[in-house]
Amino acid sequence: MSLLWTRRELIADGKPWSAEEVGAAMGASRTTARRYLEYMTGTGTLVAEVSYGSIGRPERRYRMV
Repeated sequence: MSLLWTRRELIADGKPWSAEEVGAAMGASRTTARRYLEYMTGTGTLVAEVSYGSIGRPERRYRMV
């Protein structure tokens, strides 16, 4: 269910999503969302982009290929 929801939302929106945003939208933790997102990246469904902020770690953002 969660993987299907994630895919539909990512397609519909078209913008890059962070694992935190996806987790909040699907009612799961950031870690769980990231596992799904990384799986989808490995299958070629998503592409991960690195977003560098001014402070802290870079954030991975995911979008449909």
